Amino acid sequence: MIQLSAVRLIAAGVGLLLAVAILFGAGWTIRGWKDEAEIAGLKTEQANTAAEQANAALSDLASATATINKAARRYGEQQSELATQIADLKKDLKNEIPLPADCVPSAGRVRKLQTGIDTVNKAIAGQRPSSAVPRN
Repeated sequence: MIQLSAVRLIAAGVGLLLAVAILFGAGWTIRGWKDEAEIAGLKTEQANTAAEQANAALSDLASATATINKAARRYGEQQSELATQIADLKKDLKNEIPLPADCVPSAGRVRKLQTGIDTVNKAIAGQRPSSAVPRN
């Protein structure tokens, strides 16, 4: 009888250890699932933050591109206007009779040169130059 009760006691102990092991394994598995869910949530949050930052960067890039395109158009307009004005000045200067070293330039020449200087200074300052150089 003692042997039977010892076997029952051992079986009960083994059963108890088996139940504790099963409960421990189940708890461990559930805790792992919770940790995985938390990690997945953090990864999702991080991905959303990265997407928001990328969208903000794209928006900044689009704004900068628009500003650059506007400046490039303005530069092109100014370049074509300045090229026309410079060509006119070169033509006028080519057609003029050179002044002797001791002579004073005419008022028309001074006006043309001053207009050219003003146009270049306005272009440097970022202002829109006048569209034509005045003639005599």
